[in-house]
Amino acid sequence: MQYKSGVFRIVGALGSRSVHTRPGRLFVFSGNCSLTCVGRVWRFQKILFPLATKCVDLPEPENMTWHANDLIMARLIETLPAPAVSVREDLYLALIEAIVSQQLSTRVADVIFARFRTLFDEVYPHADQVSDLTTEQLRSVGLSGQKAGYIRNIAGFHRAAPIVAADFANHTDEAVITHLTQIKGVGRWTVQMLLMFPMNRPDVFPVDDLGIRQSIIRLYGVTETGGELYKRLHAIAENWQPNRTLACKYLWKARESK
Repeated sequence: MQYKSGVFRIVGALGSRSVHTRPGRLFVFSGNCSLTCVGRVWRFQKILFPLATKCVDLPEPENMTWHANDLIMARLIETLPAPAVSVREDLYLALIEAIVSQQLSTRVADVIFARFRTLFDEVYPHADQVSDLTTEQLRSVGLSGQKAGYIRNIAGFHRAAPIVAADFANHTDEAVITHLTQIKGVGRWTVQMLLMFPMNRPDVFPVDDLGIRQSIIRLYGVTETGGELYKRLHAIAENWQPNRTLACKYLWKARESK
């Protein structure tokens, strides 16, 4: 990419004003418009929330980051606290926790998972011990019968082919998804959560996540539905590559803070 310094004049609904530009500088104007330099092209983009007049210095061209191409994402990064990184080595345990947490609030999921762990020696669900438990025992801690079955499936898979983080080090994201979705009850979204959090893979886009979809629709003014909606969501997310995981974490934060 090449960037130019100098003076750029905006003439339009916001009035006429001159701005001094330099490589990697993003300008945010009062009202609902922003201007940024991408390559040799200046992009003038409407955004959905009011902004004060200011400029934001972005990294120099050689380190220009993904969010410079997306002013809405740039604003989220500027205003929201940075998401925490939570790398975990025990993918087997993380996968069980992901199943427990499905369709539950964080608080409720934490309570049920803690109760689940008390069923085991050393409060750890060793695969053979999970297999020995009855559905009634698993349901007694708040799990549904369906989730109890899925957790047993994970334990059985883990006994036959241990789910170990180091074994996936050289696997692509899609290879990890293909491998783990062999387990009945473990879907694509569940493995994507594993990739994004305990594995900390940088470029995962869980398009089927309701919170992600709702945030994008609200912030970017998306009106498409059906198949066209998914095409638009993927098109928007292309600007975030190769850091779609981080972008999605900001979208979750934006949803929580609205």
